[in-house]
Amino acid sequence: MMYGGSLKEVLQSSYLLQLPNWFIAGASAYAAEGWSVDMDGFMRDMSKQHPTGNRTAPYFLRSSTLAGQSIWNYVAERYGYTTIQNILNLTRITRDVEVGISSSLNVPFKVFMKDWLAYYRDLNGQPVATLVEPDKKFRQSGRNRHADVFSQPVISPNGKQVAYAQNEQGRYRVMVMDRDGTHRHIISRGGHKTPDQEVETRLPALAWRGNSQVAMAEMRRGEMTLRLRDADGYGLVTRVREAIRFSRPASLFGAYDQVLSMSYAPDGKALVFSAVRDGQNDIYLLRAGSRKAEQLTNDLFDDVQPVFLPGGQGLVFSSNRYLDSAGRARPATFQNVVNNYDLFVYHLDGRPIPVETLVSTISNETRPRAISDDEILYLGEESGVRAMYRYSLKTKQQTLLTNWLPNTQDFDYSPQTSALVFVAPAQARDILYVYPTYPLPAGLPLTKTARQQTLEARSAPPQAAAPPRPAVPAPAPAPVPDAVTPADSVRVDSTATAPADSTATIAGRRAQPAKAQGKVNTSDYQFEEDEPVQAVQAKRRRASVATAAQRTPEATTLAGPYRYDTRFMADNVSTALYVDPLLGLGLQFKAALTDVLENQRIDASLFGLFDLRTSNIRASYTNLTRRYDWSVAYQKQAYFVDINGGDFRYGRHEIAPTIAYPLTHNLSVRGGPRFVNISRTRLGDVSTEEDESSNYLGYSGEVVFDNSIATGVNMVSGTRMKASLQSQNNLDNKRLNFSKFVIDLRHYQKLSRSIVWANRASYGQFFGRRQQQFRVGGMDNWLNAGYEEPRFPLDYSAPDQVFNQEFVTNLRGFDYSARSGPRYVLFNSELRIPIVQYFARKPIYSGFFRNLQLTGFADAGTAYSGSNPFGTDNSSNTQPVFPPGNFFSATVINFRNPFLVGYGVGARTTLLGFYGKVDVAWGQEDYVTRGPKFYFSLGYDF
Repeated sequence: MMYGGSLKEVLQSSYLLQLPNWFIAGASAYAAEGWSVDMDGFMRDMSKQHPTGNRTAPYFLRSSTLAGQSIWNYVAERYGYTTIQNILNLTRITRDVEVGISSSLNVPFKVFMKDWLAYYRDLNGQPVATLVEPDKKFRQSGRNRHADVFSQPVISPNGKQVAYAQNEQGRYRVMVMDRDGTHRHIISRGGHKTPDQEVETRLPALAWRGNSQVAMAEMRRGEMTLRLRDADGYGLVTRVREAIRFSRPASLFGAYDQVLSMSYAPDGKALVFSAVRDGQNDIYLLRAGSRKAEQLTNDLFDDVQPVFLPGGQGLVFSSNRYLDSAGRARPATFQNVVNNYDLFVYHLDGRPIPVETLVSTISNETRPRAISDDEILYLGEESGVRAMYRYSLKTKQQTLLTNWLPNTQDFDYSPQTSALVFVAPAQARDILYVYPTYPLPAGLPLTKTARQQTLEARSAPPQAAAPPRPAVPAPAPAPVPDAVTPADSVRVDSTATAPADSTATIAGRRAQPAKAQGKVNTSDYQFEEDEPVQAVQAKRRRASVATAAQRTPEATTLAGPYRYDTRFMADNVSTALYVDPLLGLGLQFKAALTDVLENQRIDASLFGLFDLRTSNIRASYTNLTRRYDWSVAYQKQAYFVDINGGDFRYGRHEIAPTIAYPLTHNLSVRGGPRFVNISRTRLGDVSTEEDESSNYLGYSGEVVFDNSIATGVNMVSGTRMKASLQSQNNLDNKRLNFSKFVIDLRHYQKLSRSIVWANRASYGQFFGRRQQQFRVGGMDNWLNAGYEEPRFPLDYSAPDQVFNQEFVTNLRGFDYSARSGPRYVLFNSELRIPIVQYFARKPIYSGFFRNLQLTGFADAGTAYSGSNPFGTDNSSNTQPVFPPGNFFSATVINFRNPFLVGYGVGARTTLLGFYGKVDVAWGQEDYVTRGPKFYFSLGYDF
């Protein structure tokens, strides 16, 4: 929507529309989750950390997504839901976020941001006063500077050890430690760092099998597996054997797409787990001695987090199902599925209807933990803060156990030692807490947040006119409302959002009029029937509930499913100026098309000079449906040049099929055959003596390693390596055969915050009967380019020499072709300082200043012939002398320094959609310094 649907709009927006991260990410999060508990908790935490002032930078630096989500929620609550669309449309038209917001709301942008902070500070004022921070001395993760994700904390049955998973951008470790935080060690590793992709943090799923083993459900080679690890960290032989195994062993979980949670029975003879199969999330039971799991639930509802009751007679789990008064689930249709989870018990005694409702409110109840056959602990959101609750199966009562300020993400509790482990965020970063002893309180008072009160008010059914009743004494307030029976529950999506002037929709359910003076009892909803009906529209609120109940529901028809139709859409379109070192300044156009599932990709590029004749056209098709990728590329080059007073046309056609196979997530190999046709034609001359045409058949192969992380524009952290080998065999003349080997290694080291030290080492070599040349010097995409030698040397004008020569950059302080030879070596080092970002303490909306970098650099390299740059057979150290009129000649060997060294400073930034660079460099040749020399160029990195 923001970047347009036509090619013209995409091109305009890609250069002129610069949107901050919070704008797009926040809008997407708000559209998906609305006023969510996590977003509300983030703003509550940040409001307590920054109770005064108008600085917004800390909010965006910690989590631009949650901060942006809160801004859109503020707009909807304060100005109405339809205002969001007005802001998006106006921002797209004006291409300025501040103008779009201020013009739509008629409020200056700075005032708007100030009001946004004040809104959440006032909103969270009262609840924050009653909430406390967890004790920092029990933190096991420090401040979590790397923003790792902690998940699956589980305590051993004897309550003495804790196991958990720590995920760093996709690479996870399974840790075990004592309940006092000592003797921490790693028992398993897995995954790969995937900073550019969505990371699955729910895996691995962990469960204790007795007190000495930890079971792990994880993804291995694209298949779910169940593994057991010794809790003491031993078992090295087993791990080595699994690592070097080439065959894929049979797995108990191989039939499932994903296993999300699991739990062993107290005697260790049964395993219950929640798994996804064919897009459906159900509960399965695996008994000892059997390799086939018994499916306990089988419907469209999501059944998750099952645990055994200590007696083994039942399971407690969380689900978004709804049971009617007879204990039967509503029809499993998409209309009856909502994003609200309650607690249920599954009886294993064989009764006809085994599922029974335990806790059901308009909020979520998740992560049950059975501490006895009569009591369970769980995470509830009834107060608006995700906290621990206790539920009694005897008294049907639930009580609040914790009043911590942050939302509790996950937890486990041991009744044997009273040990408690839980994960809670601190300023959008996960913190792992381990309390060696945490006696459970009798009950804490329930204080609801403003968000919870607002959602409950919106979920209230419309009031029907009723005759006045005599006043009755109000019941005494309870710390927490009682749990409900299966017939007395209703569900509202706790993350659903609605405009300030509308009510929340209760999917597929109808409640009776509220009792007691219009107040909503979240644990005492009454239903007239269990059939799905349409929600009552806001403009019809005056209609009575009785009239609405008599309406016949309209059947919703679902169309499809349809066969997937491969349709391509524009994924990336760019137009830019480009300076080819051989041809000069021209215009480059690139476009990429992908299908919806990104299984197929079409790339095309066109580079042409302004003479409208010289061009370089390339098109490729890539298929990404399987683990190995295959592609077919075609390239056509046509050069029209003037050499020694003659006009020539050089042509080249290449067809290159390629197969790429990933060895790991960061390492891959690729290669394939190549067919090349090269020709030269003299124009304006009927003679064909200088015309040539030859065909080459060869191959190419590459090994690519890349674990780098893009942290910003021209800001990278990590390592990149590429080694390539290419061979071309002339089908007519074997003396024209040649091969080329190139290796390029780059490492980007983060020094402080956003300061990066980038280093590069590169080496290349032509070998074979027909040696080509590397031409070292200058910069890539150099606008004011200079040449040490002619672009087309007279003694180097054969068609294969023109097309196979390679310009090697960057070597600043020198012109193109400062050194030439069949081998080269080059070193680069840059210190990149985003000067404005480093010192700014607030969001930078200007792309020019946000991407501004100051650099200091040093380059060193040379091209040479012979065995090494310092050898006497190096062309740069030997000079033939042919005296005129003399039959004798001589060769002079001068032992000068073959390396060219350049150093200097520069600046980079974004201007009008182009990333431009300005450098000033001094070059040193044979210990003589010359310069300064200025470079104006376009492009990123080296």
